[in-house]
Amino acid sequence: MHIAHALGRAMPDEALDPTFIQIFSDGSGIDGMIGSAAVLYRHTDGNQTVKKVLCYCLGSETKHTMYEGEVVGEVLSQHLPHNELRGFGCCVSMYINNQASIMATQSIKPTLGHYLLNILHDKVS
Repeated sequence: MHIAHALGRAMPDEALDPTFIQIFSDGSGIDGMIGSAAVLYRHTDGNQTVKKVLCYCLGSETKHTMYEGEVVGEVLSQHLPHNELRGFGCCVSMYINNQASIMATQSIKPTLGHYLLNILHDKVS
């Protein structure tokens, strides 16, 4: 796990990332709804190509939080690399833009939405 130490440092770090597969996840809210997405990019011949995208609408922001949306995006990202790694090793980079959800993956303290982290841990292991 690596968290960029300064604002604006994540993009230059990503540009230097040599992994063949990169996965980006995010959660967001729009029009009163909370949603999540994950995108898998493959590098071939120096180009970056979108290979797979997963999206999910959690529902109303009165019942779900942005934090839940972020973690669901991370869960979605774990579904993407299947069948993509054959012949390319196992190095995959995962990019998440929510420091709270990154840090929560290391915590065992139950919090709001922790059930989603349990699902994420099951997917990763």
